[in-house]
Amino acid sequence: MNSWRNWLADLHKLEEFHIPRRLAPVEFGKILTVQLHHFSDASCEAYGVASYIRVIDVIDEKLCTLALAKSRLAPAKTQTIPRLELTAAVLATKMADILRQELQLEIDESTFWTDSEIVLRCIKNEDKRFHTFVANRVGLIHSQTIPSQWKYISSVQNPEDDASRGLSADELLSCRRWQNGPDLLWSDSTCWPDQPNFNGGLLDDEKEIKKDVKVYRVSEQTDSLVDRFLERCSSWYKLKKSIAWVLRLRCILLRKIRNEDPLPNNSLTVAELHMAEEEIVKVIQRQTFSKELSDFKAKQEMSKETGRKGITGVRILQKAPSRPEAQRMADLRSDRITPGKPPFTCVGVDCFGPFMIKRGRSRVKRCGYIFTCLTIRAIHVEKLDSMNTDSFINALKRFESRRGKPEKIRSNNGTNFTSAEKELS
Repeated sequence: MNSWRNWLADLHKLEEFHIPRRLAPVEFGKILTVQLHHFSDASCEAYGVASYIRVIDVIDEKLCTLALAKSRLAPAKTQTIPRLELTAAVLATKMADILRQELQLEIDESTFWTDSEIVLRCIKNEDKRFHTFVANRVGLIHSQTIPSQWKYISSVQNPEDDASRGLSADELLSCRRWQNGPDLLWSDSTCWPDQPNFNGGLLDDEKEIKKDVKVYRVSEQTDSLVDRFLERCSSWYKLKKSIAWVLRLRCILLRKIRNEDPLPNNSLTVAELHMAEEEIVKVIQRQTFSKELSDFKAKQEMSKETGRKGITGVRILQKAPSRPEAQRMADLRSDRITPGKPPFTCVGVDCFGPFMIKRGRSRVKRCGYIFTCLTIRAIHVEKLDSMNTDSFINALKRFESRRGKPEKIRSNNGTNFTSAEKELS
C-alpha cells in the first residue's frame, strides 16, 4: 500500500519531465552522419529498450537525444535472465525497423548494445544449434541485423538498466543519461569500451544448446526388390503386376542399349505376369534355400535336412486345405415377413434432428419422429417441438389417427419411449 501511495504522490511530478521534439537545434551545423543506438536490458521484473539518435555535423560536434523507448513486464511464467535479455534484443530489432520507417532521415548506421555476454555469444554463434525458444529469436535477430552490429556495454553504462529496474519520479527528472544517452555516445567511437573476445563461442554445457547426435554404430540393411514390394503390396496379384512392370522396364532398357525395336506401349500380357511369378519364386528360393542351391550348382549331394524341410512344407500344405467361407446371418423376425396385414401393423420408431428453423425473427430447434413399417418399409414422419415424453405421445396419437393403431412398436428404448410406454399402459 505504501508503494502505491508513493507512486501516486510522484505522479504529478512527471509534468516537469520534458523531451525536446526537435532532434537537432537550429544552431546545430550541417548534419554529416545520423546513427541509431539501441540499448536493451532485462531484469526479473521487466525488460525494455531505449533507442537514441546520434548526429554528427561537419565540425565533428555530436548530439544525442532519446528517440523511442519501450518497456515490458516480465512474463508471469518465470524465465531465466538470459532468455529475458534475448527477448529484449528481439524488441530492439523491431524498434530499429520502426524508427527507420518513421524517421524522415537517412540512417547511416545502427548499433545494438546489450550487457549480456550470453546473448552476444548466441548472436555471434556459427556452429551450435539451439532449442526452439532461443533458435526462433536468434533467427529473427539474424534476419534483421548482422552480428557485427551488436556490441557489449557494462550494466553501469547501460541507460536501459534504469527502465528494467525502475526509477522514481525524482530520479527520472535528475537522470541526464536517460534523456541524452550515456556518455560514450558523446565521445568519439575510438573511446568506446573494448569488446570481449567471443572466439571461444558457447560452452557445450549450456542449457539452451541442443546436444549433438552421436552415432556409435551404423548397420546397413540390404533388401531385395521383391522384399520391398512384399512390404508394400497387399495381394499376390498386385505383387505380380508390380514385378511385371519392373521386368518390362528392364527389357525396354536392354532393347535400347542393343538398338533393337522398342516394345509396343500396351498393357501387361499374361506371359509377362507368368514371368513375374517365376521371378518371385526364384528370389524366395534363393533366400530360403541358399545353401542347397549352392550345393546343387557345385554338384554336391544334398543333406537330409534339406529333404526334411521340403517334406515338412508339403505336409503343411496337405494338412491345411483352404475352405470357402459362407456368410451367415440371423433369421428375420416374424413381424418383418408376415404377409396379408395392412401397412404400419408393425412399426419401428426413432427420432432425428435437431434442425434449426426460423420462427418470426428468432431461430428455434425442431426434431422429428420417423415411423417405419417393418414389412413394406413405408415411412411416416411427425414433427415435434421437444424430445420429452409428452411430445412423443402427441406424435403417436397423430400417427394412429392417420395410419391406424399398430400391433407392435419397436424402438431403441430411449427414455422418452419407455416413459411413454409406462404412461400409456
